[in-house]
Amino acid sequence: MNRKRMRKSSISWLLVLSMVLSLFGGEFASPLSAKADGEATITFGDAKISSNGYYTYPDLTVTVANKSKRIHNLTVKASDTVTSGSSGSGYIRVTGTTIEDYLGKKITGKGILTKESLDEKYGTEGGVSQGSSNEELSTDSTSMYESITFDFDSAYGSDATPQGALISEVQSYLRTLRFTTSEDGKQEVSITATTLSSSDMKVTINEKEVQLHYYNGHFYGYVPFAKETYGWETGSWQKAYEEAKTANFSGVTGYLATLTSRGEDRFLYSTFPLYGNYAKMGWIGCTRMSLADVEAGKETEELPAFKGPDDPNFVWRWVSGPEKGLEFGQQIDSCGYGSGVDGGFKAYTGCFSNWENGSHIEPNGGTAMQQEGFGYYGQYEYGRWNDWPNDATISGYYIEFGGMPGDVQKLKDSLGEDVIISGSAIEDKVVNPNVKEPESTDAPKETMKGKPAIRLKDGVTKIEVGTQLIADVSNVTPDDADYVYKWYYEDKDTGVWKEISTTNDRITLTGDLIDHNIKVELVGKNKYEGSVVSSDPFDATHTKKPLTGSPSIDKKNSDDELEPGTVLVPNLDKLVSPKDSTIGDQLEYTWVAKNPETGKEEIVGTDKSYVIKEADQGKDLYLTVKAKDDSDDYTGEATSQEALSVPAAATPTPAPSNAPSATPAPVAIGGGRPVIENNTTDEEGNDLNKEGTVLTANIDKITPEGAKATLTYQWSIRETDGTLTKIEGATGKNYTLRKEDLNKDLVVSVTADEDSGYYGTRRSFPYPTTQQKESIKGTVGIINETTEKDTNGNPYEVKREGTILTADIAGVTPEDSHDSLTYQWGIWSDDGKFTPIEDATDRSYRLTTDEIDKKIGVKVTGNGSYKGTIDSSKYDTTRTDSDVKIEDSNQDGKRRIVVSPTMEDTVYAIVKASGDGKPLLDIPTLDENKIEQHPTIFTKELPGYYRPAKAGGKLIFTVDKNEQYIIYAKRETTTDVVIVAPEIDAKIGDYDDKNTLENNEDDTISVVVNPADPEYKYGIMVKKDGKYTSLGVTYDPDKKEYVYDKSGNYWSEGGEGKVIFSNLPADGTYKVVAVRKDATVDDGILKDLTPEQIEGGSPDIISEPKPVQSSQPTGSPSPSPSTSPSPSTSPSGKPGDDASPSPSVSPSGEPGDNASPSPSVSPSNDPNAGKSPAPSGTPSASPATSPNTLITTVPAATPSQLTPDQISRVDQFVEDHGKDSTGDIIKKVDDLTKDIISSGEKEWNEMSSAEQDAVNQRLKDGGCPYTYSQLLELANAYKIPGFKLHKVMKKGSKAKLKMMKCKGATVIVTSTNNKVATVNKKGVIKAKKKGKATLTITAVKGKYSNRLVVKIEVRKKFKNATELKKFKSGRIKTPTILIAKKRKLKKSTKIKIYGLEKSAKVKYLSYNKKALPINKKGRYTAKKKGKSLMRVTVKQNDKTYFLYLYVTAFK
Repeated sequence: MNRKRMRKSSISWLLVLSMVLSLFGGEFASPLSAKADGEATITFGDAKISSNGYYTYPDLTVTVANKSKRIHNLTVKASDTVTSGSSGSGYIRVTGTTIEDYLGKKITGKGILTKESLDEKYGTEGGVSQGSSNEELSTDSTSMYESITFDFDSAYGSDATPQGALISEVQSYLRTLRFTTSEDGKQEVSITATTLSSSDMKVTINEKEVQLHYYNGHFYGYVPFAKETYGWETGSWQKAYEEAKTANFSGVTGYLATLTSRGEDRFLYSTFPLYGNYAKMGWIGCTRMSLADVEAGKETEELPAFKGPDDPNFVWRWVSGPEKGLEFGQQIDSCGYGSGVDGGFKAYTGCFSNWENGSHIEPNGGTAMQQEGFGYYGQYEYGRWNDWPNDATISGYYIEFGGMPGDVQKLKDSLGEDVIISGSAIEDKVVNPNVKEPESTDAPKETMKGKPAIRLKDGVTKIEVGTQLIADVSNVTPDDADYVYKWYYEDKDTGVWKEISTTNDRITLTGDLIDHNIKVELVGKNKYEGSVVSSDPFDATHTKKPLTGSPSIDKKNSDDELEPGTVLVPNLDKLVSPKDSTIGDQLEYTWVAKNPETGKEEIVGTDKSYVIKEADQGKDLYLTVKAKDDSDDYTGEATSQEALSVPAAATPTPAPSNAPSATPAPVAIGGGRPVIENNTTDEEGNDLNKEGTVLTANIDKITPEGAKATLTYQWSIRETDGTLTKIEGATGKNYTLRKEDLNKDLVVSVTADEDSGYYGTRRSFPYPTTQQKESIKGTVGIINETTEKDTNGNPYEVKREGTILTADIAGVTPEDSHDSLTYQWGIWSDDGKFTPIEDATDRSYRLTTDEIDKKIGVKVTGNGSYKGTIDSSKYDTTRTDSDVKIEDSNQDGKRRIVVSPTMEDTVYAIVKASGDGKPLLDIPTLDENKIEQHPTIFTKELPGYYRPAKAGGKLIFTVDKNEQYIIYAKRETTTDVVIVAPEIDAKIGDYDDKNTLENNEDDTISVVVNPADPEYKYGIMVKKDGKYTSLGVTYDPDKKEYVYDKSGNYWSEGGEGKVIFSNLPADGTYKVVAVRKDATVDDGILKDLTPEQIEGGSPDIISEPKPVQSSQPTGSPSPSPSTSPSPSTSPSGKPGDDASPSPSVSPSGEPGDNASPSPSVSPSNDPNAGKSPAPSGTPSASPATSPNTLITTVPAATPSQLTPDQISRVDQFVEDHGKDSTGDIIKKVDDLTKDIISSGEKEWNEMSSAEQDAVNQRLKDGGCPYTYSQLLELANAYKIPGFKLHKVMKKGSKAKLKMMKCKGATVIVTSTNNKVATVNKKGVIKAKKKGKATLTITAVKGKYSNRLVVKIEVRKKFKNATELKKFKSGRIKTPTILIAKKRKLKKSTKIKIYGLEKSAKVKYLSYNKKALPINKKGRYTAKKKGKSLMRVTVKQNDKTYFLYLYVTAFK
């Protein structure tokens, strides 16, 4: 038999076919669609031919849509397209054996040696054992490979997270591979790769996790059978065949593995080892049973015995996957046949097999008592095959995914466009240097003659999908001609002949080829030239037509009632098109009666007509017709779409025996059924089922008419098993749908009132309340969550890199749709085109440089029960603030800080984070034109602000590489620049007692500055409502005093030894400030400067009228509490300035406040602000000397004012709540520090102001840019997603949390009340005394975190719950504190996650969907007894959190 093999289909077969056909051009163009834009591909470019006879692809390019993807598995194959399977096939040589993965680890590849190479290296005589396995790559001259593979995950343990290899690394390696063809000079190179990691390639079968492995575009796994009754893990071939078909991997259906190439066979052998030279034993998808019998589930033991070498019952075929129906060889001997051997096998030309042919000869067919006809892998060394009975004790089977039509798209839909990367190329005219040239090149080639024909396979008479067409070459000469088969089909629309992708001597008709003309061409090769084509096209028109319509049921006599005795006949007018009046004799008939209450069906007749019986009353009749097996014209079956409802039998109520006279018998209701109607429609006119929809029972068809007024109603839910569950209270003609009624079947029953002379019940057909998708409507806005305040306290939106924009969906209706909405951010061009931003699919989006100075928008789309898309308003992202970037410098030990672009009306300063907070003057600074820049805005005490020459430029600071710096930006207006005055010695001078009022409210004072610097001018301010206000004064030359005058000037003209401010109210608190008279400050800023813009100056000067004047000396602390607010730490003293993005540069007037190096973090929200002014958190520009002590309610504290106990308390507080796990002072809030900070809130509120000040000082000394109050505010606002556990424990008891994958993790534990309960880093909870406490335990390992909050109540008497002890799962890869739940069957529970941001993205997964399925909103239901691990994936805080929950379902 001259049978050619059909090659293994890879996932990329569409792409390969398209490339091969494109080589022929012209009328043989591929009928398949072109590759989609953006598809992951490998393009080869032109081959570069070496003088040594090999070729490479130096321009080979790997293209993916997502540049961040990395490759985890790679396969390269080289096969000879002309002499496939011959000894002269081409090969690959490598110049390197490793590829470096993303972590820098060198991964060694493996390869399958050619048979020639095996001969040369190991003397295997052509590979009797098919080669040992996939061996590690070698660069020696004897190593010639059919294929090579790289598995970048296999080098890592189960606990590690493989990272794969960069696309660029793989691309570079592929460019070095050397390919050599056979003597025929034509070779196909195919490359496939996947971006899936080993953790992604898993599937659950038999409640066991099966690890899949990738090879050449397919995925393979070994599936052990589930334990049977007696504990054996075995199963039959038939069980494996059926079970594999139900398996699903990311939308792709599985099948028993088919091994159609040596490379595939060797891959299984090396991937699934057992011990020594043996692989795991498992069923594979080949048998000598016919495909029809396999698919029909025929008893597998009914196999015929062997009759001879050509026995057609001993042809072996693949019956699964894309090769289903492919015959690959013939068994030629069997046990006891008389030939002296056990068995034997002859493979068809070009087909692969690996039967044992050493110690035993397989397949041998078994014996008459035990027929063997099913293939399995691994019985013998090197994985060689054996045949076995169906019910043999095999422990598992090999499963394969991929290669079926549509599998590629399913994988992409489920896992992403880049899941498979593939490409192929065909090269010729490359000569193998190891093959000798023909002795004579002048010998003429023979020309082929004759005409091939096309015939059906022997014994086949019908043309249908699956029929094989065979090329008959009996008329082709010379008889020994060497040629290639080419098949074509004729396009009906264009008449163009298009090539079919096969070079076999036969083809199998598919749905695409049926009903077309087919022809075959033989193309000469080697010593033969020319080609011959079949003379007459083969008409592959389908022999039978399918039943495309449906039958209906008529009464034979239309006047008959639907009652027992009525004859029913089929109406076949719409069964086929056009109508065939003779079709009835070619059909089989099945009449079915269905109970509408229970759903139970019963076959009641198989004749062409049917007579209604009494048992049919109250039931629905259906008719199914099926084309007879011997029908010449038709195939298939069809069922009537509408049932014929037979009225229920009348059951009159007997009259009472003592009735005085006969009463009329009650009348049964009949006619038709009630019909459920829905008058609510969507905008397209379709029924709209949603919560609130009103359904109505239409009783128009109920008879007799008089019964309608007596009817009562009952609405019910029809369960899947047919039972009816009454809806409580649903007894009216109308019913309003509830949420729990949606996506179910509803039935309404109407019952007549016997007291009114009627009886009986009629039920409607089930009404499906399928929830249609409702369109979302309304408007979407964009909110900028990043705002600051200008110098006047007015908020403005900051637009720069890092700005967070959020879709405002408050205007979207219905409101219930909000949880289902999805988002796509993009850029609007001037011509109205919307370009999506990659991976910008959350509700919030953080701007990057690419989106600045553009129009951005977001498309909001309904999902789940909603549909439609709403475009947001267009948001202008014109930059409002500068960006700061770090760049390398060519100077040793230096780097560059670049501020770009500089903004209009903005000045900048640079401060060393570890320094005293003063802006630096001597930092080498350039602008974008490399012009040297210097600070231009400064006073004697405030140097360091740069004003760029123009907006939109750059400021480039060259700084020490090992230092940390802070860049400040200030909006430059006359009220925003802060000037710091020198210390001023000012005191109360004369007291003028007017003696006009008893309480002396009209008394005045003077304030004297002595000495006064003649280079400065002075101003005076009064404190009102906690803020200083400038006072106007007028100079009196006679008195040489500056007299208080509301309409006067703010400044003195200069000191003449001293400055006196007079006529000031005696009841007030004053401050004197000064500024240099020369133009050290820019003229524009100096022009309208007011005293209240000046910080520093004199201490507070407090004056009181004589009757209440303090006995304490002026300027010293008052012994009585002051009722005035604490001094403001705001730079300008204006409302709203405390939230300005620019830092305050003034001292607050308290010791220690003048050196904080960082900007303020909303100090106005500090809950302790009324106790004592906390450090401003801003860089000071004042001299290091401290001002005089302020007169406040509580004097400012210094360490020397604390008692030893207070110092100890402060130290302990900083240790517990101010230091991270490494013992360093906390400088930021994150997963590791949130709970450390938050757990100190109660103790902080109990501390005195002096203690709080000391804590803040310790934080500052340790480099923290925040006060504790500010840290606390940030920590309380920072959210970590996790579970919350409520637990009751007995006093003195312990409990242990289940901590998994926490080895090597940093564990943080806290308790709000250590006296009640504590938890240690191993998860042990101790219940100490009666009370309540909140515990937190957070495990952080690398980029993964897991946090659990435990609400503890400790009681004196309580029986602790049983803890989860024995649990193991390979699915958990990240640090986890696992909690367990139990749920009763049929109960539904919503998983609650605490600490979720509004913008968080959450996904839910159940690993046992049969027992505990979970929906997209996190609600799981206990469907049946069992256990399941649940995983919740949360994307928040720019990272991914994995939360795990273990649930048990019980009765």
